[in-house]
Amino acid sequence: WQHNPENFGCDEEGEAWTFGLRASAEHLLVALMTDFSEPMCPIILRILEGAGAADTVQKDAVYNALGQCSQYLHDWIDFGTVLLPRIAAELSAPAGNAIMHRRACILCARWVTVRMSRECRPTVFQILISMLGSTDMVVRLAALDALRNCMDDFDFVVEDFEPFVENAFERLLRLLADLTESDRKLRVLNTMEIMIERVGLKMSFALPAFS
Repeated sequence: WQHNPENFGCDEEGEAWTFGLRASAEHLLVALMTDFSEPMCPIILRILEGAGAADTVQKDAVYNALGQCSQYLHDWIDFGTVLLPRIAAELSAPAGNAIMHRRACILCARWVTVRMSRECRPTVFQILISMLGSTDMVVRLAALDALRNCMDDFDFVVEDFEPFVENAFERLLRLLADLTESDRKLRVLNTMEIMIERVGLKMSFALPAFS
């Protein structure tokens, strides 16, 4: 995380997970949920209920499970009433916790592709754009991927995103300038491309940045 933040999390990409204990455990959890979702979902809900008093490592593991299994849990958990308040609480805690900030972004990225109401999305946009301005590069990259998922989602509504467009684009430009790895820069450019396609003429303010 500290020594090579731009490549942190690469063990989750492609087939690299087969060489990592944590990533392999995540895949096992999803496999169990696939075949035994009925008995497994209540267990995860009980664990979530006790997560408030857990330490950072335990809480990160719980939220990771909620993200990994979102496609099975969306009928059991409402993102807006259960998860979003928890995410907001983590981000507003007096002592900033980069681990939980990253996990909050990943949780948003997972759930937006499964089930997230329109009413929740402006708050999620605000959270992710705020995290794009984090002092931690790992958190910024997690926010980048989550924002791209949000904009590339079928239920994305341009009007809900309009108040955040300029701030989001400015922070994407700043992130692009701060990155050194080519593949990470490409992720930023891809996110910008999706933003331009989605927002259209309302992106005219950004033209000077490409001149």
